[in-house]
Amino acid sequence: MRTTVHFELPVDLARQPYHVEQLNRITETIMLRFVVTKSEPPKREEIEDLLETCLVQFQDERQIPILRVLVASNIHVTPEKPKGVNV
Repeated sequence: MRTTVHFELPVDLARQPYHVEQLNRITETIMLRFVVTKSEPPKREEIEDLLETCLVQFQDERQIPILRVLVASNIHVTPEKPKGVNV
């Protein structure tokens, strides 16, 4: 699964790489845990809802007035079978 997530942050915070890196790491962890529990790939709306809910703590702890989430793309890639292997 390839998912592109865009965040809308206040300009002063978006310029601080440390906070952006933290946001990316936290988001990746949330996504990995979420996807593992699914029997089918999640929809874009499900991911947005999840992230909006789970990132509230991040937003509160850092006193971020605005944190918006947009899943720009969510592509389900079927892994290719290795050549020469009969499955």
